[in-house]
Amino acid sequence: MAESIHNRKSQSQSMIREIQQQKAEKKREIMSKQQQELTDMRQFYADELRRVEQESADAIVSIRSETDQATRDYSDQKTAEKREARALQEEERYAKMEEAQDSARQSSVESSSTYTRHGKKKPLIQNYETKATDSFYRVQDRGSRVSEVNNAYVIEAYAPEHEKDNLRVSIQKDKAVVSGKRKFGDAYENDGKKISTNNFQTFREEFKFTRPVSHEGMTRERVGDYVRFTIPKLEAIDTSEDT
Repeated sequence: MAESIHNRKSQSQSMIREIQQQKAEKKREIMSKQQQELTDMRQFYADELRRVEQESADAIVSIRSETDQATRDYSDQKTAEKREARALQEEERYAKMEEAQDSARQSSVESSSTYTRHGKKKPLIQNYETKATDSFYRVQDRGSRVSEVNNAYVIEAYAPEHEKDNLRVSIQKDKAVVSGKRKFGDAYENDGKKISTNNFQTFREEFKFTRPVSHEGMTRERVGDYVRFTIPKLEAIDTSEDT
């Protein structure tokens, strides 16, 4: 009887030990899994933190780059506008100089005279008609034209091949100014008489638009004796930037 009780007690203790071992093993498995999950979670959040920091750094670099580019574009625009203004002032100065020289030559011609056989002075007859009919004094229409497309205005400015480099366009809010200059000089000698001429002409054409325009994206191409300028509307530029 005592032996039977001892055997049962031994079996019970053995079962308890086995249960305790299984319980300990389960605990170890759970703890190992928790540790692995914690490690994975730390790695995930570390990767997420690095990604956010990289995206923030990229965004800062992009913003700085766009700001620098906008500053450079604004500076280039102001430089171009100043250059155009200086060019127009220079053209006006040359035109005034030429006008003054022509006026001086004209005064000299008008003061000159010839004598008749009776000894009386005879005014020198000028070799051109009155100012009203002389083409030199008239504003000339060069045949430039403007049209409108969906997102831009198109200006076709007359400029033969030999004058294409003298043509400039200035964009100012809701208008465009096409300007340039022409110069010609020639001389010949016949029967001991030498004749020379020098002509200098500036021109300026202004085109008003119903919508504001931008110099960004403006294109220039030659079409026969014309130079075609395609000037985008400001609203088209803004829309493309937003998208």
